Amino acid sequence: MWGSLVVCDRQQGTRLAELLRVHLNEMPREFELDDEGTLVVHTGELQTADGRNIDYYGAPVIAPHGEYYGRVWYFRDITEQRRIEALRRTEALQRQTILDNIPDAAWFKDLDSRYLAVNRAYATALGFAPEQMVGKTDADLFPADIAERYRAGDLAVIRGVAPGRVEEFIMPFCDGVKHPVEIFRAPVHDDRGAVIGVVGVARDLADRRRAEEQLRLSAKAFENIGDGVVVMAEDRTTISVNTAFCKMTGYAPEEVHGEAAPIFDESRHDQGFAAELWNEVHRAGEWSGEVWNRRKNGEVYPQYLRLNVVKSEAGVPTHFVGICTDITSLKRYEQQLHHQAHHDALTGLPNRISFQKRTAEAIMRAARSGARLAVMLLDVDRFKSINDSLGHAAGDEVLRAVAERLRASLREVDAVARFGGDEFGILLDSIDDNHGAARVAQKLLDELGKPLHIQGQELYITASIGISCYPEDGTDPEVLFMNSDAAMYRAKEEGRNAFRFYSREMNARATQYLYIANGLRQALERDELCLYYQPRWSLADGSIAGVEALVRWRHPQRGLIPPNEFIPVAEEAGLMGRLTEWVLHEACRQRRVWQDAGVDVGRVAVNLPASEFRDPLLAQKLYAVLMETRVSARWLEIEVTESMLMENPERTASILSQIKSLGVEIAVDDFGTGYSSLNYLKRFPLDYLKIAQSFVRGLPDDPAAGAIRPGFIAWAKGPDLRLVG
Repeated sequence: MWGSLVVCDRQQGTRLAELLRVHLNEMPREFELDDEGTLVVHTGELQTADGRNIDYYGAPVIAPHGEYYGRVWYFRDITEQRRIEALRRTEALQRQTILDNIPDAAWFKDLDSRYLAVNRAYATALGFAPEQMVGKTDADLFPADIAERYRAGDLAVIRGVAPGRVEEFIMPFCDGVKHPVEIFRAPVHDDRGAVIGVVGVARDLADRRRAEEQLRLSAKAFENIGDGVVVMAEDRTTISVNTAFCKMTGYAPEEVHGEAAPIFDESRHDQGFAAELWNEVHRAGEWSGEVWNRRKNGEVYPQYLRLNVVKSEAGVPTHFVGICTDITSLKRYEQQLHHQAHHDALTGLPNRISFQKRTAEAIMRAARSGARLAVMLLDVDRFKSINDSLGHAAGDEVLRAVAERLRASLREVDAVARFGGDEFGILLDSIDDNHGAARVAQKLLDELGKPLHIQGQELYITASIGISCYPEDGTDPEVLFMNSDAAMYRAKEEGRNAFRFYSREMNARATQYLYIANGLRQALERDELCLYYQPRWSLADGSIAGVEALVRWRHPQRGLIPPNEFIPVAEEAGLMGRLTEWVLHEACRQRRVWQDAGVDVGRVAVNLPASEFRDPLLAQKLYAVLMETRVSARWLEIEVTESMLMENPERTASILSQIKSLGVEIAVDDFGTGYSSLNYLKRFPLDYLKIAQSFVRGLPDDPAAGAIRPGFIAWAKGPDLRLVG
């Protein structure tokens, strides 16, 4: 030995010393002093050749007189201690690994509720690293009230009061939000069964609560949704239905549970429909469309069905969801809209669109079979006077009565429609010849000629009918309608209350009408109209008492066209308003030119058509023309006809009074051609009567007129009314 002592504890014996001799040469031989002059004590750990762990301690030995004597070495075999420590480290690593793989917050605590280990989920939720929480208690991490509740829960588990305890707590997370958590605690035992700590797992309930709320809302929506909902298993049997489905079908939930879902009635569909539907559901994952279904009471109803597949996370179909909508009301509404679109609201008859379609279908059948057809256009004569005199309500009653009589007078194979206003269309299907159509037309006129009782009054009406026949008068509906219209106007021209068949000559007249109407529109724009002035002479002194404005059309190709050719067309084409306005303005303009030139022509007379007296603003329009042309109202005279006065006496009298208040004078043209009495004329603010030639012709030689002449002349000499011959 080199002066050092080797001391082994008694338990390890001499063998240890022998094993360690080989290492003694490696030990420090001389004394060492630290910075403060004190001899250094050597400690350390070494490993023997056979792998054992030895802990050593070397201290200097000082003789009594202070001389350094040597060192004493203490060696201890700690192999087993190191094995136990390694085992504990492995267990701790395994424990931490287990904790970190738990998705919920998890921890181990000792009996003092001090954290021995926590997983990353728990530490992250609280904003720490796991090692930062080890060794701390809940009092170090949470507010006092929460820490006390956590400690009370730990003690209950430790004391065995609530082993395996599950509780709900509020845990403040690092995001500043207090999360509801469910905490499970269980005691940890040693090998002898003694409780040495607590293991805990906390599950954040926020997502679950949201999911539960979503499920609650979904369930509420499922029950309260207006559409019927049925959930089916993979074999299409019913799992659940909502209240709306039960109300819709009449089935209770228990009646359909486990049964084939009653989402449509296969018997109401074509064979193979169900198979095609479900094939499409499996292929596309959905299907939607209209189906027929049957309620529990047997009632069949239309339904809109939407089917969807519910798949698992693996993409395997697990359920089907059907949404059923009762569309009975919708279908009824669609039928109403279709009826309204194809029928007249007033009479319930088909309208022009429906009649045209019916006529086209009849023509197609007739073309195949060689049958003949007749299309009639019927117009109620002087219907406007009914509206004006009795009111529109009475006019509507007349139209309904006409529709009913026409419907009752025709066969089931025939058709009748209202085109609008007082115009009706009639289709005679499969007639033998024109005589058959004539017989029907006369029958209709006879039926319409019977008295009507409208608003307590007995009323008689007539009608005019135009007839065109397939195939000679046309092979498509529009041509037949047009030709019937031409024939109907011929019936009106020839006295009304009659029927006429279409002829080619009528087509020429219709073409001429279109030519005149279109040309007249252009004439108004191109200034092709002009006025001629017919003087009125005073018999007393032979001077000009006034002039009458007569409109003419200077046609670029035909030359001067008289008014009897274009005035009727203007009335029918709705151009009279523009034409009258032009005549009034031009007549007043010319009167101003004469006045400025010092030429005295007296009053300018302008004839107003009946259509103008339907305008309540006529007087205002006359005033505007006078102001614009700077002509005094006393130089303008308005002429009206006797029949116009009688058309709507009250309205006409009111408008004439307004015109009279402007200072304009009013004359009745062609008096004696109507049926008014002289006493009746006193109701109107008239200035002149222009006697018709037919009224005075032959008057001196007619004995029957002898009694009329003196009275008429005496009346004409009155101060309020003057005569013009």
